[in-house]
Order: sequence, then structure tokens, then C-alpha cells
Amino acid sequence: MGKEELKARIHAKVDDIVDAVEKIGDINYFEFGIKSVNGDLIIKLENTYKERIK
Repeated sequence: MGKEELKARIHAKVDDIVDAVEKIGDINYFEFGIKSVNGDLIIKLENTYKERIK
């Protein structure tokens, strides 16, 4: 897999992740990590509820 193909796959996954977070959680607070191992993408998504107390 070349650099451009890897970049395209990562960009597509980021789009998928943002769409998924919008459906299941809070679009304003989430984090994710992407690891590439031998051409496989490993994605860790963390969506934590956060509320401000005044």
C-alpha cells in the first residue's frame, strides 16, 4: 500500500467516524486514534459525556 492509498483510507474512515459519533454521541466531545499495522487500520473511538457545572 502506498502513501496516497493510506491517506485516502484514513480520510474515508475519519468521515465515517464523525458520522457515527453524530448518531450515537456528542459531536462536540470525542477523540479517536488510528494505527496502521501492515496495511490494516486499527481505530479506537472514545466518546465521553461531559457536562459543565456552573
